[in-house]
Amino acid sequence: MDIFWIAGDFINGNLQETKIIYRFGAFRLDAAERRLWCDDEPISLTPKQFDLLFYFVENVGRVKKKSELLDAVWTDTYIEESTLARNVSWLRKKLAEYGADGEGLIETVPKLGYRFTAQVTRPAEDEYTLIVEEQTIQHIRGEEVITIYDAEIKTQRSEAVESKNSISPNLPVSSRRRVAASLILFITFVALAGIGFVVSRNQLNTNAETTGLNVKATITVKNITVDATQETVDTGLKVQPGDTIKISAMGIHQHGTDQTWTLAGDKTAKASADFAFQNADPRSLVAWIGNETDKTSYFQVSKNHTVKSDSGGYLFLTINDRKPQYTNNRGGLTVAVILLRTYSIYAEDTDFEAAWGNELVRLYKEDTLAIRGRGDVSYWQGGELYDLNGSDHDTYGHLEPTINARSLIGKIGSRTPFKVGMDYPQQTMKVSGGLFLTVNDRITDKPGSFTNNSGEISVDIEVVRQPEAFKNPI
Repeated sequence: MDIFWIAGDFINGNLQETKIIYRFGAFRLDAAERRLWCDDEPISLTPKQFDLLFYFVENVGRVKKKSELLDAVWTDTYIEESTLARNVSWLRKKLAEYGADGEGLIETVPKLGYRFTAQVTRPAEDEYTLIVEEQTIQHIRGEEVITIYDAEIKTQRSEAVESKNSISPNLPVSSRRRVAASLILFITFVALAGIGFVVSRNQLNTNAETTGLNVKATITVKNITVDATQETVDTGLKVQPGDTIKISAMGIHQHGTDQTWTLAGDKTAKASADFAFQNADPRSLVAWIGNETDKTSYFQVSKNHTVKSDSGGYLFLTINDRKPQYTNNRGGLTVAVILLRTYSIYAEDTDFEAAWGNELVRLYKEDTLAIRGRGDVSYWQGGELYDLNGSDHDTYGHLEPTINARSLIGKIGSRTPFKVGMDYPQQTMKVSGGLFLTVNDRITDKPGSFTNNSGEISVDIEVVRQPEAFKNPI
């Protein structure tokens, strides 16, 4: 039986809607409703798995690099390529469960990425012009289905006729028709009311999923070496929209030479066209948020003591000098960056990535890391409070069953989570990867537990780098 979608126009007594849905093989994918079916059977995918499949379908036949897939699907999160490979593997297995050649549909292109090889088509618009009496009403998220079968419609019509005759057997035909019309309108009203209930209930669920435990993070990275010979220096910080950034110089180098590097640079000179950044003072510290090559949104640090980002991307630093002279420069600056972020931890169904939130800072081997946590969290609104060291309650179904319930936990990249608690003493990192923090709550056996949390916590994260040696030392 086909699917009757909720949204539409009521025209001449019929509820009509036009949907453009991608089809490949026995599968059909609706981007607007974020659903995938094999024939009439819905297929369960996590949000990121759906995003990945949709990106493949939109770019069918094209080789997509791993970096393109990561940027498109994990826009605001730094993850390792192993996470992408794992999700591709899950998609292949899921498609194979329904008789498709998963390996063939998502083809690996060695040293590049992946190619989606299916034949993708879109159905004609009139295929999705639907009538109330002939279709199924299905909840957008697949949580509730109201089915109207033809036999039930005939029974309803028969009962309506019997009811009509029993109420007033001597009514003239015109009156009977008016009664029948009223009954039809009543049935239609009840159906539409049911639709409204499904939509409103789904809306309530959606709102609940977007709430979570409020977190205020202060991230300090010290000893970022800005080598004057490099036009691009990556700080290891992935900035999110709304983040506040403060930058300061930890020291000045180049003593005894004709070059002096400071935050403010040489205010007596004028940046000419051959300088890398013409709207910043020569030899001043310059920053931008985005990617390594796009420097259009740069700002001079000394003129912007505090910057609130309105876009996302990595934070880069450099010293404003003439482009041909970078390789001849000596020394540089050692910089500290403080990033302030407010965000919420939540999970939809079993969305582990949402439960961990976005990457806070990228760590490198030999960095030292220290974390201080404050605040508490309750599993239910106004319920029992736990500090960030957690409790000894049962941890079955939690993100990390070996760590205290409701404690503050962290992980580096996709590695095994570790307990942070209220005090994670300074220690040297043995591995590299993005740092993530969350609360150890249920997710596998009670999906949505994160949305029931309440409370507000604060974390102070301090990363101290080993200063890099300048390519051209003093």
